[in-house]
Amino acid sequence: MTWSHYRNFGTALQVTALSSGIKKLGYSVDVIDYVPHGQLVTMSNLNRLSGYIDLLRKKRRTGKEVPFIDPAREKAFEEFLGKYICYTKECKTDSDLFLLNEEYDAFVCGSDQIWAPTFFNEKYFLSFVENPNKRIAYAPSIGLTKIDDPYVKMRMAEHLKGFV
Repeated sequence: MTWSHYRNFGTALQVTALSSGIKKLGYSVDVIDYVPHGQLVTMSNLNRLSGYIDLLRKKRRTGKEVPFIDPAREKAFEEFLGKYICYTKECKTDSDLFLLNEEYDAFVCGSDQIWAPTFFNEKYFLSFVENPNKRIAYAPSIGLTKIDDPYVKMRMAEHLKGFV
């Protein structure tokens, strides 16, 4: 369970490297096809969003182009990931993720900043995995030295207890 759909070179390389490493250990690997469709709204990410909206407004006023998606870049990422990554069926709901318990012997979360408190999402803590003995964390990080939001801090602490 990791970020794999962001069109970022580091993200693409980390998911490919971890999948390849697990395969070399003799296991078959499927990356969970999960794209987060919302996030917990905290003051820090609300402020970040507000700043981004201000930037877009400024670009619109000045007449400069707003960033766009480059189709050639998108195609290159799709081809690269399609060549090296095997995905599960698409998981859009909690039920879709929960049903994976019947299909897989273990679940790995990581790497990268999947536990970043500013983008807190319990799915990246393998919250849908029934058996704690099937949860493996490989180099997930939070990317910060301090967690400001007390609710997120409490929830992260709860989820970390789910790893044996």
